[in-house]
Amino acid sequence: MPFQEIINITPIELIAGFGYLIGHFLLSKKHVSGWIIKIIGGIAWGVFLFHNENYIFMAVTTVIVLTMIYGFYKWKVGKYNQRTKIDTFFEIFAAIVAIFMISRFVISGIYQLAPVFETIIVVAEILGTVLLARKKMAGWYSYIVMSSLVGILVIFINPNPAVILGILEMASIYFYYKGIQNFSKNTLASPPLR
Repeated sequence: MPFQEIINITPIELIAGFGYLIGHFLLSKKHVSGWIIKIIGGIAWGVFLFHNENYIFMAVTTVIVLTMIYGFYKWKVGKYNQRTKIDTFFEIFAAIVAIFMISRFVISGIYQLAPVFETIIVVAEILGTVLLARKKMAGWYSYIVMSSLVGILVIFINPNPAVILGILEMASIYFYYKGIQNFSKNTLASPPLR
């Protein structure tokens, strides 16, 4: 049995998983470069979903990547508390996607655990990214919900468990905790531009 079958993960999933993990590590230390690494991870997820013909989640992932670009922009310019049209656009955009995912779940009539988790994961990731872009500590809490559910979903609920990917998601929770600690020390300080 090939190693890839044992761990049930493709190279593009590894890029996505490690992109998120390393991105979260850097963001927890207030490094703007974390957004760039996360964007690479998000693009990898989009490619993976495209190859698997999961076009709805690929579209949602595209929105999440755009939200990450927004986060990079906000951290780079350092205007966290100043509301702009870009803030309003991304908040409305994120709300529309969240409403779409919730509506899709409700209308589908398939009330199983996996679709419930998928809906909450998407909403939590978009909300967490928008909040973190504005340096709001609540973004880290939203990410904790997201990664916990992703880990449970890919290890225990999916028909083809992806143990390594689930472990990478769960490992991110440590960096969210560190992010909460670092942000609570000085929430108004600008992140180092590294």
